[in-house]
Amino acid sequence: MGFSNTIKEDILVKSARHCCVCRQHAGRNVEVHHIIPKGEGGEDTFENAIPLCFNCHSEAGHYNPQHPKGTKFSRPELRKHKEEWFKNVAENKIQMPTLPKPESLDDLINLKISNVDNSKKIDSPEGLVLMKKETDFIKRRIKEFEKKVKPKYRQLEFRNIENVICDLRGYGYTLLMQFYTDNQYSAKISILTFSLYRNYFSEKGQLIGDPNREELKDRIKYTFSFNENNEFGWRIEGRKNPFYSSEKLIEDWIKKYMKYALEESNVKRYVING
Repeated sequence: MGFSNTIKEDILVKSARHCCVCRQHAGRNVEVHHIIPKGEGGEDTFENAIPLCFNCHSEAGHYNPQHPKGTKFSRPELRKHKEEWFKNVAENKIQMPTLPKPESLDDLINLKISNVDNSKKIDSPEGLVLMKKETDFIKRRIKEFEKKVKPKYRQLEFRNIENVICDLRGYGYTLLMQFYTDNQYSAKISILTFSLYRNYFSEKGQLIGDPNREELKDRIKYTFSFNENNEFGWRIEGRKNPFYSSEKLIEDWIKKYMKYALEESNVKRYVING
């Protein structure tokens, strides 16, 4: 039968509709997960329930022990995440975020019209053009960063492998950007993926470094979107918030890449802006 409506409501209220693992507000994109699966005797109780966003639910629910990759979510870990987050919500009075109210009825009408217009743009060939501009901008910023810091960090190398792939590698790590679209007439079904690996790859995607070092440090998929100011950018797949401009997205990933790469090489200082 699954969890009762009462248990689901209690779980969602106590979590303020946030995911207990990544702690992002999930809104409608939240699911109540069985910590111990029903197939293994798990019960439909409050104690066995945890709210997760789509991404974390997928991570928690799909793990193949025959071909392990990364570290699975253990049941004690999930219970601790739940306990800590519920405590955090209660102590800090965390609530679901609310949208700002328009100042007038005209503002509300204009906001809806703008959102409809941009939604139509994304779901059209024009959306693909707009998205291509954003991905080209990201590639250009990565290349500019490599050129700027190359005199100091000589191992860094930018590669524009294909129209849909580029990477930045050096100091034993690779920051890989991949773009995929499933529709030549719309940007709606398109994914931008950033991955951070502790290894090197050939232009064909084959491992060329130490096979014992292939380690995925982080990977996030993004969809093309727009914010309340009608600016185009990116959102994590399956989530409404946060919204990232292309500038902010690449800045965050370069910082993440340099943190891993330079810590391993014992080089501590680097500059992104200025």
